[in-house]
Amino acid sequence: MRPKMKAAVLYGREDVRVEQVDVPALETGDILLRTRVALTCGTDAKVFRRGYHAKMIVPPAVFGHEMAGIVEEVAPGVEGFEPGMAVVALSVLVIPRSTASSDRSSRRSIWG
Repeated sequence: MRPKMKAAVLYGREDVRVEQVDVPALETGDILLRTRVALTCGTDAKVFRRGYHAKMIVPPAVFGHEMAGIVEEVAPGVEGFEPGMAVVALSVLVIPRSTASSDRSSRRSIWG
């Protein structure tokens, strides 16, 4: 039996439920993050009101993509991250907490 985690799951228009779901199995290049703080962006608000996003999310689906937390596990193929590291994950960037906000050279995009 897989371990569980708490997640917001979008079921449809204005229907988000906080549930226990399986912790995802990591694949090459993945990082498992224990979320400490989650944010809601404008796209999240639109998807909540509409109940879907034609290109990004089809219900039911775990909802949200901007958060801060602690790296729990690192899969093969990941460099520069280790368990215990505090990070902020935005739509396209993962920023180690120790990185000064003005130093963009060490920020890593999830898109490569």
